[in-house]
Amino acid sequence: MDESAIDALIASVDAELAATEDAAAVRVQHSFTDVRRAHRIRRRVEGVTLRTVPGRFEAAAGEPMGEAA
Repeated sequence: MDESAIDALIASVDAELAATEDAAAVRVQHSFTDVRRAHRIRRRVEGVTLRTVPGRFEAAAGEPMGEAA
């Protein structure tokens, strides 16, 4: 993989994490959602986003990644 593909992958993950934080901030502003619930939701979405990174990397690289030796 070249540097631009890696940078694009990192940028897409950063954008998703930023969107998650924005959504959590909006939820906190509403009275029907408490801070603890908003934090849990944000943490859960961040975890899902970060778990998808290896799959995205494999798709961008075009070859499956094995375990590090």
